[in-house]
Amino acid sequence: MNGSRTRTKARAQLVLIALAILAMIAGTSWAVVSSNQAKHKAAQEQPAKEESANEPTSSPADGEEEALKYAVDVSDVDRTNRDAVAKRAVEIMTTWYPGTDYNETRAEQRAAGLMSLEKAKSITAPERPATGEDWRRWGELDGYSKPTVKIREPLHGAESDSDDQEVVNVEAIAIWQWAARGKNSVVSDEQLIYYLAMADSPENGWEVLDYMVESIPY
Repeated sequence: MNGSRTRTKARAQLVLIALAILAMIAGTSWAVVSSNQAKHKAAQEQPAKEESANEPTSSPADGEEEALKYAVDVSDVDRTNRDAVAKRAVEIMTTWYPGTDYNETRAEQRAAGLMSLEKAKSITAPERPATGEDWRRWGELDGYSKPTVKIREPLHGAESDSDDQEVVNVEAIAIWQWAARGKNSVVSDEQLIYYLAMADSPENGWEVLDYMVESIPY
């Protein structure tokens, strides 16, 4: 009887030892698998980090090429003369080619060379085309507008802004004729007043920072 108990106890001890060994093997295997998984995950993440590091970074000149895409040559403008810059900018903005310009915004984009880069970037054309009888008629004739622009003195005896101010306000009034080859020109019955905010940039000289437009009958 005692021999049977001894053998049973021995078998139980062997079973416990075997279970302990299996547990150790399983633990080691799990550690190896976990380590391999971690290495594999790290290997997958590494290229992503390297690709991210190689992505192009933004620069201050981002968007400059697009903003000046339609700008006309303004190298003949005296950038030390505030009124000359204002007048030329408004002349460009009121010279339209309705046969090819989708709307009036294209003329504003052509004047971008006399604006600050920030203002030039902000000019976006509406999705709808220009409408109106004059635009349709002169577009069909492949016509264009011929503006006359004058710098307007402040009204009611107000003093002009000094050039020493950081931002100077300038008013310009534009009237125009519609013209086309073989056709008599026609004076528009509308005039536009441009309220320009301008600054003397160390890099570019006088430039337009912003503007508002008011339309009144002529």
